[in-house]
Amino acid sequence: MTSVGRPIPRLRTLLCVVLLAAFCGQARAAVWVGGGPQGRLGVILHYQGSAEHGRFTRFRVRLVTRHGAPETLRVVVKTASFTLASALLDSAARGRAWFDARRDPEAVYTAEHLRAVPGGVQADGVLELKGIAHPLDFVMHVAQAGPRALVLRGRVVVSRLRYRIGTGAWSKTDLIGNRVDLVFRVPLTRVGH
Repeated sequence: MTSVGRPIPRLRTLLCVVLLAAFCGQARAAVWVGGGPQGRLGVILHYQGSAEHGRFTRFRVRLVTRHGAPETLRVVVKTASFTLASALLDSAARGRAWFDARRDPEAVYTAEHLRAVPGGVQADGVLELKGIAHPLDFVMHVAQAGPRALVLRGRVVVSRLRYRIGTGAWSKTDLIGNRVDLVFRVPLTRVGH
């Protein structure tokens, strides 16, 4: 009888250890959030050989760290917030040939795997825009800006035609180049404990 009863306390102990480890692992995760208007998500278009600067004014960033190391990243951008400081161009950018903001109001970037590399943190993720998803990898810099504050900054190069940004006559690259540079600097604040 005792030989049959011994494994039960061991099983309970094992379950307690597993649950405690899982709880401690979750407790060491930290969530950081930020976005516009405190942050900046700039856009550089190449128009007839010269750089034209715009930006997105509405976006949210969520970074999860574990033991102080970045682990996951999610960015949600409201495409209707794109501006080139021209009412005419801004209206066109929201239209069907460009962002089609009415049908697809958000661009979403998700990286489930972040890792330290020389010069920063490598984000291996997927950008979904206008219902089209493609892998997008880049290196960003994460700097501590206080006990409950971080700053993300970096540059990402995107090919606009991969996401059907600029269709029809706009798909020609002699007027507006295929390459688009996204330049960001986003302060993040830790939420919770």
